[in-house]
Amino acid sequence: MSEATNVVQFPFPRASALPDKVRRKSRGGPPSSSQDRIFNYIAGHREAITTGDFSAAKLYTRCLIIGGATTRKGTIALANYLAELIRMPVRDGIHLDTQIDGKPWVEMFLYTLAGELRRMGSEFPKATKK
Repeated sequence: MSEATNVVQFPFPRASALPDKVRRKSRGGPPSSSQDRIFNYIAGHREAITTGDFSAAKLYTRCLIIGGATTRKGTIALANYLAELIRMPVRDGIHLDTQIDGKPWVEMFLYTLAGELRRMGSEFPKATKK
């Protein structure tokens, strides 16, 4: 009889086997703009729309809104990209009435944005008293 262990084998690869653009970066120190995952989400969403893969576009839309950015540069890029999507033709862009988890995507984005800005507080220069 073999010894029982409490180790569960998962059917997906370890994190070290994932491609670099999928793997999360280490959390040591503030992330640089090259580590911000939002640029990969934007590129993936743009590619999904271009190729007509609407299931992937829906997934990337969710990643854009809920995943959010980790840097100021990423947050600005995300806001610009969402504005671009609103201006696009109806079939390609994001609709203002689109919902994520039963809430309007705009509301979800604003909650995510507030959290991102709170976390980025260390990036901003310290206020000095005059």
